[in-house]
Amino acid sequence: MELAIHHITTRKTWTDLNLDKAAGEQISELQQQLKNYYGVADRNLDRRQSGLAALFNGSSRTDGQAAAALLGRESGMEVYNIKLADIVSEYIGETEKNIDRVFAQAKGQQWILFFDEADALFGKRTEPKDSHDRYANTGLNYLLQRIAEYNGLVIIATNIKSNIDDPFTRRFRYIIDFPFPGHNKQLQ
Repeated sequence: MELAIHHITTRKTWTDLNLDKAAGEQISELQQQLKNYYGVADRNLDRRQSGLAALFNGSSRTDGQAAAALLGRESGMEVYNIKLADIVSEYIGETEKNIDRVFAQAKGQQWILFFDEADALFGKRTEPKDSHDRYANTGLNYLLQRIAEYNGLVIIATNIKSNIDDPFTRRFRYIIDFPFPGHNKQLQ
């Protein structure tokens, strides 16, 4: 089975997005961090440096995806959207294999990986009631490990941050809230 990993771009600009002042500042900080991160990585000064991880939260899927594409365009990096339906499997061990395939494709590419509707995959871990629950939690833990080891930027997007497991959200350097439609921009 081939995983659906799609290259994404945008024609939008930052002013097209519904970013309030706080989100705009965080995006700017992430842009600078991304620039500094790859400057260090390119000079091989610190091979142990872990990747960058950001959580984009908000009601508009398109703003998060456009922001990821803009980060890629401005940093000269390609951005890939990973379809979560292709990652999760009902068969034991297959989710981990699919995760491996995604990160193997991205290894050494300096890609930005964009996982959309993340609460479907990165939801709250459950108390294992049976072997299926135990393996579902194992898959999530494995993904957390791979994100931490990835030498690049991973962006996880969700519409409902409260559905994301708290220990998982602590692994993000950036949690950026995109305002809901109708919310007035506060960028000046």
